[in-house]
Amino acid sequence: MSHANESFLRSPQLLTFNKNQNRSNSNNIKLIVIGQGTFALKTTNSDGFEIKLVAKENALLFSINKHSSQLFSVIDGKKELLTESNQVILDQDIDATYWVSLNGLNGVFKFGIGEVRNDLTQFEFETNLKWVHNIDTIEPSANTEPVTLYRDPIVYDPSLKIISTDEITIEDIALNNYVVPTDLTESCQKLYNNISGKNFKLNTSDFPDFTDAIEYSIKTPGCWCYETLKEKADEFGEENPDETYLRITLGANQGDSPGIPYVIEIWPPNHYSPIHNHGDANAVIRVLHGEINVSLFPMLSEYHKTPFKSATFRKDEITWISPRYNQIHQLHNKNIGGPSCITIQCYMYGEANTKHYEYFDYLENTNIEQFTPNSDADYLVFKNIIKEEWNNKNQHVTESLLAYQN
Repeated sequence: MSHANESFLRSPQLLTFNKNQNRSNSNNIKLIVIGQGTFALKTTNSDGFEIKLVAKENALLFSINKHSSQLFSVIDGKKELLTESNQVILDQDIDATYWVSLNGLNGVFKFGIGEVRNDLTQFEFETNLKWVHNIDTIEPSANTEPVTLYRDPIVYDPSLKIISTDEITIEDIALNNYVVPTDLTESCQKLYNNISGKNFKLNTSDFPDFTDAIEYSIKTPGCWCYETLKEKADEFGEENPDETYLRITLGANQGDSPGIPYVIEIWPPNHYSPIHNHGDANAVIRVLHGEINVSLFPMLSEYHKTPFKSATFRKDEITWISPRYNQIHQLHNKNIGGPSCITIQCYMYGEANTKHYEYFDYLENTNIEQFTPNSDADYLVFKNIIKEEWNNKNQHVTESLLAYQN
């Protein structure tokens, strides 16, 4: 089980502990702060499970099975139904994560399935029972496996877009429009600082037509981008020319990320990735050209192919991923008529991650497959190839124009 003491987006500082650590007995788990917190678990029992939130002689008892879910109060041993739902039931995926959140100060209980976030709340109840803010222990039933304990309750989800502290306004904070870099995990902050500067761009003085040249290479048979994309049509299983993109890497694998940490990805019109995760890595994504749509999913599962949130990011906008948030997503350039989208994807494991997972898992039909982060070309090699193609094209145009004039 992981024990996460985090506020908002700060690094979870995950600590691995055995089943008896931080428990009064084998089934009990102490909240980090009395009266509040979030607890995640898994179960393989198709009959359901219970979670009891205890304050001395009193408790809240949440129960869920294949048909319904209920929340009870237990006062001096007397059990009373507070609310129930026939819509909130056990998930079809046996590997689903379930979570409960307690905001004792406001008497709010929440239950969710999938990523531990407000967007995935399935069940919410507000109580005026005075003793709820004294709850200090969680007792999950024996047929569950604890996953994570967070210090804070689930209140709202952070924005997907990062903005600098020089740009954010009071209204942005009030409306939760953006996050600022200092809200992010330490790894995301480092990645953001490396790629967010005004000079981090594709078109430079030595090659001012770089993006136009990439577009030309994508559209022109015989050119590098066109031919490489054609070769990758079956990269994710069945041949699908639209489920492809180019991965242009910068530098080498330094052992702190899944694959090479900095990757320029090129998305032709209507091209997209499979639904995939990022191996609990931190990441930031900046759009360098065009725009990309990002869709988020509650878990990597054949039963959850409908996104719960989507957002479009345009040139110079930056989004992020942490071990807790936005892990399962799909990228899609929905501009069928163009232009292509070019992003810089940056990955890094947190300092507390001692088991680096060197793959991205992705969904292929009903199966979860492993993708090894690869490279189609080194950035400097790629740039020289595209520049040569562009120069040859312009030379051909010039020669044709001279021949016509003569």
